[in-house]
Amino acid sequence: MENIIEINNLSFKYPEQNQLFDNLSLSIEAGKWTAILGQNGSGKSTLARLVDGLLEAESGTIRVAGLEVNDDNLQLVRNQIGMVFQNPEDQFVGATVEDDVAFGLENREQPRQQMQLVVKESLEAVGMWEYRNRIPASLSGGQKQRVAIAGILAIKPKILILDESTSMLDPKGRQEIIDLVKEIKEKEELTVISITHDIEEAAIADRIVIINKGTVVADKTPIELLNREDFLKKYELETPFTTKLLSSLKELGISVPDKYLNDEELISWIKKSLSQK
Repeated sequence: MENIIEINNLSFKYPEQNQLFDNLSLSIEAGKWTAILGQNGSGKSTLARLVDGLLEAESGTIRVAGLEVNDDNLQLVRNQIGMVFQNPEDQFVGATVEDDVAFGLENREQPRQQMQLVVKESLEAVGMWEYRNRIPASLSGGQKQRVAIAGILAIKPKILILDESTSMLDPKGRQEIIDLVKEIKEKEELTVISITHDIEEAAIADRIVIINKGTVVADKTPIELLNREDFLKKYELETPFTTKLLSSLKELGISVPDKYLNDEELISWIKKSLSQK
């Protein structure tokens, strides 16, 4: 498949700080889910903002859907991207949930009748239509993120960027948002980029890129990466629960698979092992 984002020889630094990116190159494949992992200050959120044109690089190029990110193409590039931030309240501009989802469509001068249909479809897709007359600030954290995602669905981007968008949610809310994004990704054929430090969220991605101090230190599939406890600890990343459990079983002398298993795969392996006893 083709790359929908191409980053070549990117350099960037914040004023009065050390160089963050120095000739960074990275590509994102269309239609895939890419998780970008790293601790605070690693550069992962900065990279998302550079891709969306919220920050300007010192040198190098970024192309989104064939368009170079620059002043001339900025609006066209942003039409391709929807971003959900850590705190969705930073994105809310409407007095009600319905108004907020309609905001992006109004900016694009969509006819009112068509806009009403799109808003309804988008809110129904995230299970928030019944809350359409509520004030966004009155919603729970998970509901706010659903509304933010609905606003993005309404403008039909090709790329969805989740910038630490589940980090403020409890485990149940986090899982609900992840499941929702998985469903929407398949239905809309979106490219998803999740900026996160949550290993469990990254585990569902097609590909994991780890950034440390502005440098790509790993670029692999979850199966290739997430059973490497020492490597994850080196970059202060949490080891998945399933990997910890398999490691503990191995220390007890039990023969275990030499690869990463997600929750479902681990349960299946345990059941199969017990049936053979």
